[in-house]
Amino acid sequence: MRLKVHFFALYRQLASSAETPVDLAEGATLSLLWEHVQGLYPSLQGYPLIAAVNGEQCDGPTPLSEGDKVAFLPPFSGGQP
Repeated sequence: MRLKVHFFALYRQLASSAETPVDLAEGATLSLLWEHVQGLYPSLQGYPLIAAVNGEQCDGPTPLSEGDKVAFLPPFSGGQP
């Protein structure tokens, strides 16, 4: 399935990208997507998973579906890995 991933604030800087399409197997979860994205952008490793799926804040076990729009948000205080 194809997902559209958006990066905001610090994550945008660390990924050097505002958005990227990602293909994952059906049944993937938000946690699996975050692991995959950290593999694509190692500078994101060590940061917490804070995300919204289709505009709603979600946690790691959230199942994903074809066409979902996922936004990864850095810690609100800026944080450190």
